[in-house]
Amino acid sequence: WGENRVWEERESKEERKRKEREVGILSRGDGREMFGQGSAIIETQRRGRSLSWLPSPSHETAAVRNLTLLCSFALLAGSAPAMSSTSQRADFVVVGGGISGVTCCQELSQIAGDSKIALVAGCGLLKGASNVVKLSRHLNVFDIVEQPLDSLTNTNTMVLSSKARELDVQNKRVLLSDGSHLSYDKVCICTGARPKLLSPHPRVLSLRDTESAQLLQSRVRRARRVLVAGNGGIAMELVHEIRDCEIVWAVRDHYIGNSFFDEEAGRWMFPTLSDRLVQELSTLHQPPPRREEETGAERVQESVGKERGSSLGPQWQTGAFGVDYRVQEPRVKAGLGTLKGSLTDASPVLVKFGCEVESVEDNERDKSGWPLTVVLSTGEKVGCDYLISAIGVIPNSELVSKSSGIALDANDAIIVGRDMSSSMRDVFAAGDVCSIQLDSCDQGNEGGSWFQMRLWSQARQQGMWAAYCMVGRADPLRSPFDLFAHATYFFGYKVVLLGRYNGQGLDKGSPHFRVLKREQAGQEFVRVILFEGRIEGAVLFGDTDLEETFENLILNRLDVSFLGDRLLDPSLDLEDFFD
Repeated sequence: WGENRVWEERESKEERKRKEREVGILSRGDGREMFGQGSAIIETQRRGRSLSWLPSPSHETAAVRNLTLLCSFALLAGSAPAMSSTSQRADFVVVGGGISGVTCCQELSQIAGDSKIALVAGCGLLKGASNVVKLSRHLNVFDIVEQPLDSLTNTNTMVLSSKARELDVQNKRVLLSDGSHLSYDKVCICTGARPKLLSPHPRVLSLRDTESAQLLQSRVRRARRVLVAGNGGIAMELVHEIRDCEIVWAVRDHYIGNSFFDEEAGRWMFPTLSDRLVQELSTLHQPPPRREEETGAERVQESVGKERGSSLGPQWQTGAFGVDYRVQEPRVKAGLGTLKGSLTDASPVLVKFGCEVESVEDNERDKSGWPLTVVLSTGEKVGCDYLISAIGVIPNSELVSKSSGIALDANDAIIVGRDMSSSMRDVFAAGDVCSIQLDSCDQGNEGGSWFQMRLWSQARQQGMWAAYCMVGRADPLRSPFDLFAHATYFFGYKVVLLGRYNGQGLDKGSPHFRVLKREQAGQEFVRVILFEGRIEGAVLFGDTDLEETFENLILNRLDVSFLGDRLLDPSLDLEDFFD
């Protein structure tokens, strides 16, 4: 933009020195300069790159010379932002280098014309979407990749590595960690969320970014037993990936995978886990890992020493270890996990249903036992080497102080409406940091097929939608809120969730509620939820190629009761039939 670039002088050093002597500029010795008794007219190009010095005419009076000097000081003072990046300005500012922030910034650069856009990344890498494959209007599958800051090459976009420290909504500016500030017309907060930690103990680990995934791998390598707490996507993948190590899985619910599936779908998704389940853990006769491998100073440094980057993404095996998550066989066969423990040919899993972690006790001084004792809500105590916390996330809303007037929900997420705007004018939010609260008219039967989950697919959608809302070009036909749609991969299987896929919000005891199912072990699982003859939701595992057809049927509100059970008949080509 010109204001942050180093000015280049056109003259040679000798020519500059000659002119300095002529106009009486004296060096202060600290990189700054002051004017002496001579006179000069300083010609500046504030938005350019040159600084020219021109001698004054000899007939100038003293008054004119003094006025010239004053004007010169004023010019230099007015150009201060160009000399010291203490103040910058953009039409649109996006805070956050995760998928929602990067997507919002990319979309703004395409639709905002000549407007200036600034992305405050807060770290040295950006999270972007690559290999995007469009499955339907609402469904996309994509990879999350780490990109350098200069990967956003649009001429109207500037990327800052500084971290945003405070949002001054009254003066419409973002205060940065380097002491400078960035003024804006409109700002979008996309700072994401961070994992909930059950304890600050250094042996309590979480999965956040590439660094934490590699730390987790190094820790599990020396572990005999780990306790995994949580029942979401990350917890499920961790239990599947960890091998050669005993696993105690603390699940708050009464079946596996409750965050995504019901008991029936979850059982189909774990064909290999059933072979590893045990009723109790055997007594280990192997000695514990040597304590000198992990000193106290090393643990503290790893746990609190660095700022964490943006979240790693759903395919964390790919980002951290280079594993192709789309390859089904390595995800299904036992013994091919990316996280290897210290045991040999032993990967038992003990699931503790209906319990949570109450507390963590440090046993580091006990050289013969477990270094960590986890107390469950049932009162049971479990010894382990590490506790892996996968119990959800906390919105990173610290930037928005409660005194700023921006409304937060009970979980400290920024409350936004359909247009992604907060309670404060010109402040928007997208991704995991926000809580979308739609109007009552959007929550009726016709518009209740969307609900918020903190998923990468929704973060990307919200970032894109926020960009259109910020420039005033939000098209209702592009709204992401008319249908919940999520596509991802678990254990190598393509997973598609549409609408009220588990019957959310429907009266399951009503005679109008019906479930149709089709499954083939290891190949596909299809379940459709119907209410009053209309499709309300669907769960699709495997390569069914039914996602676009069912999405259209949900959106069109078509009565399909005349088909009965034939709706899922493999011999019936649904796509061709409804075309």
